[in-house]
Amino acid sequence: MQQEIDFMTVAEVARLLRVDQATVRRWIAGGILPAYRVGRRKLYIDRKDVHEFVAMSRTQTQRRQ
Repeated sequence: MQQEIDFMTVAEVARLLRVDQATVRRWIAGGILPAYRVGRRKLYIDRKDVHEFVAMSRTQTQRRQ
């Protein structure tokens, strides 16, 4: 069975997580959030990676408390 990939743009991820697009781009540049470059400028993020990023962040936050 083939799994379908659901891509999001930087703007969609920023809107979903309620952060600035520059923040999402910093996460990508820092290797924190994987992304795929299409062409010279367009970045796409797999929705699954966004959900994993949020889950990882939640886990790290809970450890600090």
